[in-house]
Amino acid sequence: MVSSESLNKVNITIYSTIWILISIVQAVILHYFYNLGGYFAIADSLVFNGLFALLSSSIWYIVRFTDFSKSSIPSFILNHFFSMLCLIAIWLALGFFLSRTIFKDVEYNVFLGQSLAWRSIMGI
Repeated sequence: MVSSESLNKVNITIYSTIWILISIVQAVILHYFYNLGGYFAIADSLVFNGLFALLSSSIWYIVRFTDFSKSSIPSFILNHFFSMLCLIAIWLALGFFLSRTIFKDVEYNVFLGQSLAWRSIMGI
């Protein structure tokens, strides 16, 4: 029998590994397809993906413990939809704030402003 503590450690390891892989892929894409410098690509990817990983783990309980028998399908959909919108808004606001605070580079800040649309879509 597997203990819940070891199962949690395995789940956290898998979750972290997936987010690290996503961060690496995004950094490579930012560097090669958006011509962002290596330092900016890695840091941008770590900031935005790290925030998303932390924030999305916090809503796991909303998803996990929703009781289907106590809510209607429209209520369930609306609850999850508005939770998603709030999560994406918080993620983008924190990500942009941290990135603009950390990086004073004008070119990066222009890129950051231009990336709002695709970042929003990626968050969905």
